[in-house]
Amino acid sequence: MAFKRMVHKKVAKSSGDCLFMSAQNECPLYIGRNDSAPLTMHNYLALRKKWWRLLAGKRTYLRPPKSHLGHDGAFKCPNARPSTLGCQEPLLALVHLSTEKHIIKQKIKLLGEQYALVRQVRKDGSSFYRAFVFSLMENLGQMLEKQVEIARLMERVDMSLEKLSDLEWDKAYFLNPAAYFSSVANEFDDLVKSVADGLPADELYKSSLQEIKSSRTLSLLRLLTEIEIRTREEDYLPCPLGYTDALEFCVKMVRPMDIEPGVTQIKALSNALGVPLRIEVADSSSQFGAVQVTRIYFFPQSEPTDPSESSPGKATETLEQQTDSVPVERAGECPSGNFLTSGGIPLVSLLYRPAHYDILYLK
Repeated sequence: MAFKRMVHKKVAKSSGDCLFMSAQNECPLYIGRNDSAPLTMHNYLALRKKWWRLLAGKRTYLRPPKSHLGHDGAFKCPNARPSTLGCQEPLLALVHLSTEKHIIKQKIKLLGEQYALVRQVRKDGSSFYRAFVFSLMENLGQMLEKQVEIARLMERVDMSLEKLSDLEWDKAYFLNPAAYFSSVANEFDDLVKSVADGLPADELYKSSLQEIKSSRTLSLLRLLTEIEIRTREEDYLPCPLGYTDALEFCVKMVRPMDIEPGVTQIKALSNALGVPLRIEVADSSSQFGAVQVTRIYFFPQSEPTDPSESSPGKATETLEQQTDSVPVERAGECPSGNFLTSGGIPLVSLLYRPAHYDILYLK
């Protein structure tokens, strides 16, 4: 009698494992799923009690982030990562589409008097470097004396390579610093030459959307910035706040690909490549209730500056509503090739909103 009860329990358990089947031998050998690898009977029975872990029907046992689970436990596909660069669009479109504070929108309206278009850049911590190099290539493609400017740019890069060998590098960061620098510099040289040879604007844009290629260019720009800061530490960090030396500053504030630069890093990159630029600051600050845009100019310097000088290589002015622009005092300006307008204004113009940069285009 006891033996019969044991047999009955064993059969019942087997029948239950087959789900809606009446007998073990009627279970399918595999369970087909649309656009996914079929599950074997064994795997299905092992996972069926935790079905919500089968992400969107895919054959994986990884638990999705809680933010990707709906109220019913179903997996939600996260939004795709935005493109590195957007297309040109009217600057004033930011006023209508943006969720920024009112004062920032007012500053964008004010900038609309001088700028017609904007190209938005992905907010990933590298928006400045990405905006800088793309605007640089765009303006290079429109120059008449491209070859002269190419020679000057690459000469600056070669000078940084010579300085690199005089610096110490952590083996965990670079096994062969010179080899890596040469590799990314050669790719930058190829990009510059292709632009000078007439690379169409749409092809330049498509090339900039390639994640791996563009990330190596950004890595080069950060390297140039670090080399400039560490070889002229007395100019950039005479009294480093919170950092023991320039190396620690670069490790924490230049190397990470998700950290936007401050004035120090921007000034260093401008000097390293000999390229001037200006930045229109549209933040939430105000002065006595007046809507005012701060405009910062960075002009490269050919020689190291006296650390006692204030803001070497940088000048500022303000753009106020219903007032004329204030004349700017250009500190430490030196010849910068053709990246200046006939009026001495940098061709590379960027828009700064809190922790983010975009590319501006004059009317």
